[in-house]
Amino acid sequence: MKKFFEDLLKLTVIVFLFYCIGLFVFNSLFSQRSRPNLITKLGHNNVRLQEVKQCNDLDILFFGSSHAYRGFDTRKFIEKGYRVFNLGSSAQTPLQTDVLMDRYLNSTNPKLVIIEVYPMLIIDEGVESSIDLINNDLNDFNSFELVLKQKNIKVLNSFLYRSLHDLLFSKIDLDTLPLGKEYHYHEGGYISRDLSYYKYERFDNETLNFPEDQLKVFDRVLEKLNQSEINYILVQAPITNAKYNSILNNAYFDSLMQTKGKYYNFNELVKLDDSLHFYDYHHLNQNGVDVFNKKFIDLVLNE
Repeated sequence: MKKFFEDLLKLTVIVFLFYCIGLFVFNSLFSQRSRPNLITKLGHNNVRLQEVKQCNDLDILFFGSSHAYRGFDTRKFIEKGYRVFNLGSSAQTPLQTDVLMDRYLNSTNPKLVIIEVYPMLIIDEGVESSIDLINNDLNDFNSFELVLKQKNIKVLNSFLYRSLHDLLFSKIDLDTLPLGKEYHYHEGGYISRDLSYYKYERFDNETLNFPEDQLKVFDRVLEKLNQSEINYILVQAPITNAKYNSILNNAYFDSLMQTKGKYYNFNELVKLDDSLHFYDYHHLNQNGVDVFNKKFIDLVLNE
């Protein structure tokens, strides 16, 4: 029996090594389309995660999805004299917010945290955002926990590939989507986009069901802020009326967020036009960002 387990352990190690070698070869020889379970190219998070390491004693720290890093223009806040950083990331769910807080809350030492809450991402598994963090930030026990919690082959492959690559070779920037063409990075983590406009589309009505596991993680995030005695505000950034009105339980989500802390739903607080202020159904263009940020500063920060 002892020999059986020894042989099994050896076989497991050999299979694991061949699997890891296969990841490197597969990534080198084939295009992204041919390797859907190994993703190494996402948003523009690498430069943001390098800059945040230099930040401390912030007035405001933002967390959230692309609605955060494309919706809160750090230039507007810096002009008003605030020290701010936008730590939003693509498709960020409470799972990734939790990791980012563990890594950067103490070092940035913010007076106020703004958490952008998008209902569609409370129900999301967070695969894209986990891969984004694994590819573009340090890999630590938090990263390993993401792999265990999500049980997703893409997250596992990305974790193995990135960890082994950084161990065997120099750390590289896998965040290769171009900046300076359509997208532009600004001090403090904001990314602007060349001006374009949304074309109307129809959406089927839907009722969102919020999974208990994501809500528990969300509560853990808020508890960390409470324990650190850091004030926080929850914000739902505007999306198009076309999409917002297709969600049948917006009022329920509002009431749920109001039980968690101070909460603002800017879909109900700022007047925007779908065709003038958005570039797709859930992202503001720069015209929309300007209107939203002015209203946010006047209503939330100047109250």
